[in-house]
Amino acid sequence: KSNDFIEKNLLSQVEKIGEEDTHEYILAFYHACPLIYYYDISLFESKLASIDNVDIHDGCLKSTIDYIFEKQVLNEPFYQSDSYNYKLSFADIKSIFNLIIKFKNDWLIHSYLKRITNVLKLKIKRNEISSNQQAEINSFFEKIDTLLPINGGVKHNGYKLLSKSFHLVFKNEKRTTEWKKLIDSAWNLGNLADSIFTVSNLLNIANTLPLTVRKDELDTIIARLNTLNFTLEKLDLIEHVAYNCKEICKNKTKKLLENAINLSVED
Repeated sequence: KSNDFIEKNLLSQVEKIGEEDTHEYILAFYHACPLIYYYDISLFESKLASIDNVDIHDGCLKSTIDYIFEKQVLNEPFYQSDSYNYKLSFADIKSIFNLIIKFKNDWLIHSYLKRITNVLKLKIKRNEISSNQQAEINSFFEKIDTLLPINGGVKHNGYKLLSKSFHLVFKNEKRTTEWKKLIDSAWNLGNLADSIFTVSNLLNIANTLPLTVRKDELDTIIARLNTLNFTLEKLDLIEHVAYNCKEICKNKTKKLLENAINLSVED
């Protein structure tokens, strides 16, 4: 019955708008895409591929993934959960990964990979994912790893390293050597601000890394932050570091923010 409704009341109205490359048609698809995805994935993918505007293209993916997580359609009021306690079937999980790999913005790959990884951690803890399913999920992480860095995105391997870190989290990797490999690689990205951004994210993700190691890396971040010239971008970076590392040492991140505020007032 739902398919009949979509065909008669949704798709027929979208098709009446006209050519697929018109602004009106694209906006109609944007608002309807979660329902079209569940109606016919191949139809969804063909229409998505016709969208040249990167923001709208990725917006369609965002709204579809959000629907799978929240079961809420676009513009419907809801409160997003921070508990990651979503009722997702294994088919839902596979759908989310298959949509993530279609993003053209690397920061969105990072954002949704973080979200699904946190969901998977909880499901594994509850024994809701079988060993065969875990093996299949590993292949999704490996697929994303081969896509980064993406064309038109950040040219260095920062997001690739963060993608690898989520895979380590999924595998419950506790060996310090594996996490240090990622951190050391992040310090060698070739851009200090990007290195600081990436390392702070890694420290936030690497909960199994010993606290002493994380504190040492936070000290390194703070020391290298102090070598950067004061800019608004530096303020944003300091705020990002403080947010990611507040659980490592609240006193140090609080002092970091206070110094940044004092500098901004002086300038």
